[in-house]
Amino acid sequence: MGYDPSTGQQVPDKPSGGSTLLPVVSAAIGGGFLAAISVALLFAIFGAFGGSGDSGTPAGSAVSADFARTAAEIAAPSVVSIISGAELVDPNTGYATSSPESTGSGVIISENGYIVTNNHVVTQNDLITPQDEILVQFGARNVSARIVGRDALNDIAVIKVEMEGLNPIEIGSSDELKPGDPIVVIGNPVGIGISVSSGIVSATGRTFGQELFTGQQADDELAQLAAAIQVDAAVNHGNSGGALVNARGEFIGIPSASLGDFGTQGLNFCIPMGVAKGIIEDLIEFGRAYHPYFGANALTIDLVTADLYDLPVEQGAYIDSIDEGSPAAASGLEPTDIITVIDREDITTQLDLAGTIRSKDVGQTVTIGYWRFDSDTETWDQYETEATLGEVESIR
Repeated sequence: MGYDPSTGQQVPDKPSGGSTLLPVVSAAIGGGFLAAISVALLFAIFGAFGGSGDSGTPAGSAVSADFARTAAEIAAPSVVSIISGAELVDPNTGYATSSPESTGSGVIISENGYIVTNNHVVTQNDLITPQDEILVQFGARNVSARIVGRDALNDIAVIKVEMEGLNPIEIGSSDELKPGDPIVVIGNPVGIGISVSSGIVSATGRTFGQELFTGQQADDELAQLAAAIQVDAAVNHGNSGGALVNARGEFIGIPSASLGDFGTQGLNFCIPMGVAKGIIEDLIEFGRAYHPYFGANALTIDLVTADLYDLPVEQGAYIDSIDEGSPAAASGLEPTDIITVIDREDITTQLDLAGTIRSKDVGQTVTIGYWRFDSDTETWDQYETEATLGEVESIR
């Protein structure tokens, strides 16, 4: 049993099946560098994530020309500005000598003060250390917030203010989004105040290494962005942690990363609600998220390497090393094996492997299709094995 200091109640331990998780960690676009509760209350907070179960544009329906205004009128009252990092004040003069480290955005998801944002909005440059102070702006009033839980791997955090009667956003679904669907982004760009931009879904399921955003390889725990929604709506520094909404004003994603610093425009990425939903629930109920662990470290096979080394496939995840005692080791996999399928889902890159594994539950058994080289016959043969996933504790 766990204990929630905010309610003084005990709560059950994490059930055996974890939530759906995918790695989504962004470059910083937040102005800087980047309770436990009952099941009934969770349903009240999220409206059981009822939404409508589809994207903003059902097949065969037309979208009003003023969809952005309609969506903004519905969703904007649920979006807030977040100030992270305490000001330094000169004790002799009483005046601030520095500004807070960053500004960002958040989305109210319950009437009693739970707010979703990005992990990088409420942490310091290392993405692990919490900021000294977090303030949420409600008009001219700044209200102190506490961190309920953080998931650095997926760049999601939940904070809470001690207020009642707030206006929670309606939760929608990102599962059926298609390129061309209309969307609206609401947040606090560059700290100027809550603003609205509109556009369309450019693509879904985008996967990158974080080095594409930072120009250098990040720590393994923070090195991937997968399953992201790409949008062409304006997303600027400070929009991080805000709301991506559909034409009905339903919360379907969290703006998190942009390629604008590379001289590009309209290449912005959001964490889909299909990824965020389970993580948010875990953070509120347990103060942490749960990530499945496989233990195979892989490299991406492409056409060049396939041709150079006479490999049997042109795409896949080449196992470079395997952690001792890991689920991958227990499955019989070995270095130099090439994973191409997990549970009938094609694996074409190392990021595909990581994303697919983390979409599973802790303790789930997965079926793996792979190729292995037989040195006696000098041929590649196909095999199948199973692995029961372990757990790696999230950064919090």
